[in-house]
Amino acid sequence: MITTHTLGQVYNPASLSKADALVHTDLLTLHTGSVSEQVAFNHHLFGFDQACSGSTKCTEWFGSSQYFEAITPKQDIALKLNTDALVEQIKQADKAGYTCKASVLGPISLLWSLNLSDDAERMSYLDKVMPLYTQLLTEMGEHKLPWIQFDEPMLTQELSREWQHAYRTSYFRLQRAPVKVMVASTYGALNRNLQIACQLPVQAIHIDACTAPEQILRVVDWLPRHKILSLGVLSADDLAKTDLNKWLEKLTPFANRLKERLWLAPNMSLQHLPVESPKDGANTEQNAFVLQKVRELITLAQGLKQGEFKQPVRLPRTNAPVDIQKPAQTQVA
Repeated sequence: MITTHTLGQVYNPASLSKADALVHTDLLTLHTGSVSEQVAFNHHLFGFDQACSGSTKCTEWFGSSQYFEAITPKQDIALKLNTDALVEQIKQADKAGYTCKASVLGPISLLWSLNLSDDAERMSYLDKVMPLYTQLLTEMGEHKLPWIQFDEPMLTQELSREWQHAYRTSYFRLQRAPVKVMVASTYGALNRNLQIACQLPVQAIHIDACTAPEQILRVVDWLPRHKILSLGVLSADDLAKTDLNKWLEKLTPFANRLKERLWLAPNMSLQHLPVESPKDGANTEQNAFVLQKVRELITLAQGLKQGEFKQPVRLPRTNAPVDIQKPAQTQVA
C-alpha cells in the first residue's frame, strides 16, 4: 500500500465538511496558508508574538520568493505554548471524517525565523523552545493525532557545524514522542544535509522530488529500513497537469524497494493553487487545480500499486465534484 498525503490543507477548516464528497487523501495536513501566515501562526503557537519587542524585519523565506515578518523577541522572555487554534483545526478535520497530521515549523527553522543579530543569538533560544515542542507532542498525543509534520526548509541550506549539531540534539530530545514525526524539507535539495536528514530519530522524512529528482536514489540508499520516505512528486506551484506516466516509470523501482514505506505528496503546500476552476468560463483543459492535483496523486499511487495504469490516463479537467472522488471510488478515465 502506498500512502497519499498533502503538505498543506486543501480546504479552510471552516469548509472541511464539504471536502468529504470531493476528495479524500489518506492523510490531510492541517496547514495555515501562505508563508507569512504560517510563520505568524508558529510565532503565536510558541508564544513569540507575546514576547515581541515590536521590531520586525521583512525577510525572504528560503527559496520560495515569499516574505514574512521576522519578529525580534525580548530578552529574558518566558515562552508559553498556545495550541487552541491548532486543536480547533484538528477537531474540525475529525468531524469531517479526515485522518490528519498537523504542520508545524521544526525547532531549527523556527529559530531561523526570528529577527536576531547572529546565529549564536538564535541558538540561545533552543533550550527555551525545546520543552514547548515536547509539550506540543504530548498534547497532540492526548488528542490522538497520529502524525505531526515538522517543516524544516533550513535543511536545504548550507549548515554550519553548530547548526548540524543543533539538528541532531534537538530531535534526539523528541524521539520518545507519543506522536509519529515527519520532517519535511522543501524548496530545494538536501545536498550536504542528506545524511543528517536521513539519520534524524523520526519516523518519516519528506523531500522535494520535483525540484531535485536526482536526490531520490541517494536518500533511498541512506534511509534506514524502518523509516518512511515521502516524495513530493506533484508541483504545488504549477498549474500544469502532471505527467503521470513519467512518474510511474521513475518511481516503480523505488516502490518495489520501499513498498509501504513509500508515501506520495505534492512537493510543498498547495496554497498557491486555486481550489476550483475559475467562474469566467476560461478553458481549464490543460490546467490542474488543487482537487485535480490530489486526484492525480491518488491515480499515481494506484498505478504504482498495480504496477501499471490499467487504462490510458486521461484525467478530466473540469474540476466538477463528480470528477474527484474518494480513493475507493476513483477510477482512471
